[in-house]
Amino acid sequence: MSLTPIRQLVLLVALTALGVSPTAVSAPISTAPTEVVTAEEQPNMYLALGALITAREYLERAKQNKGGHRAKALALTKKAIVQVGKGIHFDDVKHQGEAPVTMGRQRAMKRAKKALETAIGALERATADKGGHRVKAHALAKKAKKQVKKGIKFADKH
Repeated sequence: MSLTPIRQLVLLVALTALGVSPTAVSAPISTAPTEVVTAEEQPNMYLALGALITAREYLERAKQNKGGHRAKALALTKKAIVQVGKGIHFDDVKHQGEAPVTMGRQRAMKRAKKALETAIGALERATADKGGHRVKAHALAKKAKKQVKKGIKFADKH
């Protein structure tokens, strides 16, 4: 089975941004022409992936001093991105042939929290568990959100 061009791109960007080899998820990258498939087959997983990537970007921009919580949230968010990618791939293989927030202080951390909330909601709405990867991504995103909240609280006190 080969991934469609859009899915190849999404997985490649997500995994490359994390420094993970695309082969780590056993996702064959095909150069053969394939039909164009939109993200509508798994809209919540793609929404979650985009939101997690956004959260990762905001966490990377946030100032370093958050009592270690920003770094933990960032690491968990990166792991959640990988799990969503694996879940998308799992579902593709399994079903082959089937059919504004006021920010104030801590702006980057609050945006990361909002993006993580979006990802968590999307993962909750996604169907099935994608071989356990959706569930793992959901748990990791919730843990990342908790770390972001702790980081905001820590920075507000110091």
